[in-house]
Amino acid sequence: MKTEVWLGQDGIFTRTPETWADLSEGGAFVETSQQFAPGSILNLRLILPHENRPIACTATVRNLRDRKGMGVQFLDLCNESRQAVSHFVREASLA
Repeated sequence: MKTEVWLGQDGIFTRTPETWADLSEGGAFVETSQQFAPGSILNLRLILPHENRPIACTATVRNLRDRKGMGVQFLDLCNESRQAVSHFVREASLA
């Protein structure tokens, strides 16, 4: 899904028009040209459709996919954000 994604390290964020896919409560795949090594810790913000506030969390890069992006695992998704992601995933699976 094409949406605004903010990626950052050490408190410095870059606003990107990236695409995220395979979203779950545990993580996501971010289609990006930015390269981070597996194991890198990132600050991540993304906006779900029909949500007013961004989802913000720390994530670790789990894998890279042929310069097309990276799989990230959420490390500290708060309960409110986890519920919003869970709701979005459920709704998307019904569509």
